[in-house]
Amino acid sequence: LAQPLSPPVAFFVDSVLGERQLCHAKVAEFGQYLAAWRGPRLSPLVERRRRLLDERLRLGQEELDGGQQHQAELQAIAKRLAETEEGLEQVNITIDAFWEEIAAVNDLRTDLQGLGVRPPAGLPDPARLKTLYGDWVW
Repeated sequence: LAQPLSPPVAFFVDSVLGERQLCHAKVAEFGQYLAAWRGPRLSPLVERRRRLLDERLRLGQEELDGGQQHQAELQAIAKRLAETEEGLEQVNITIDAFWEEIAAVNDLRTDLQGLGVRPPAGLPDPARLKTLYGDWVW
């Protein structure tokens, strides 16, 4: 909490939450830019996951049909599949993730201020954030 907001979250706060009232058009535009950024990063990971799942299915079927053992290959596929899933999770950022991070920092704000930790600059106060989020979800 003592560290500044990450650059993407700071941009979200400045550009989307920076005005007195929430502008739904700005949130929607931010979401479109986020989707445009996310698309080319997700596509190869989704394709890789599909290929790995197909390969795992093929090897598993060969073991069932002919008794061939593919344990080493299946373990390698499981490892690559886990790495791919981790990559998908890291890239699959949504508008909701920005709201969640800001809400989490705000929740910690009151708890840690008693310990002398100052919140990051530019963060909306908790009451204003609740109002802005309420405007967004309604």
